[in-house]
Amino acid sequence: MDIINVAKQKNGYDDIMATNMLGYLDVSHTQTGREALKKLQEIQALQTTNITLNHCINFIKKHNLRLNADKLRFGLYLADPNKKGIVA
Repeated sequence: MDIINVAKQKNGYDDIMATNMLGYLDVSHTQTGREALKKLQEIQALQTTNITLNHCINFIKKHNLRLNADKLRFGLYLADPNKKGIVA
């Protein structure tokens, strides 16, 4: 599993501030995050993602398309429910 590296620049902003500005859930809101993760587990989000990505790969192979990448990455991000209307 890969993780993002948090960078901080002098007199700048860090990755945590950037994610908050984009409307992602603040890492300090652990209870909200836990509730969201529980809901994602209930709807089997990772299983659905796996099925979908495999379907895409099979489609690419079936139609002799070329994917210009060594691997596929899936990112799942939790939005802050209190920040409505933010478009990233």
